[in-house]
Parts: sequence; structure tokens; C-alpha cells
Amino acid sequence: VCNNRGILGVVPVLELAIFNKNIRKLIGNSTPEIIIEETKKENRYISMDSQLQRLKDLGLVDWRLENVI
Repeated sequence: VCNNRGILGVVPVLELAIFNKNIRKLIGNSTPEIIIEETKKENRYISMDSQLQRLKDLGLVDWRLENVI
């Protein structure tokens, strides 16, 4: 029951990359794989897998979703 406010019980699992000036220079000149690789090197990337694990650890996501992604 959501009382017309949205979907109750849905938790988004997001992938996040924060781009600094160096990464922004790569955009348009490199492949997405290279951009993500460089972003990961600078520890400015959060994967969907790590977010799903965090949500599972907090008990916010059902453990049965382990093999969905």
C-alpha cells in the first residue's frame, strides 16, 4: 500500500561515478570502458555490486536478489 505516493518497498541500486577535470577531458575522446577504468583508479566510482552488497548488509534488500544482477 503506497497511499498514492509511489511504490512501497522498492530500493534503487545505483552506479555512481564522480568526474573530475581529468575524467571530463576523457569524455568525448575515449571509450566508456576507459573512462570507467580511470574513474575507478581515482576511487571516484561506486559499482552496482558494492551498493547491492551494502543494502543487503543493512537488511534493506532481500538476500534472494544475490544472483539477479
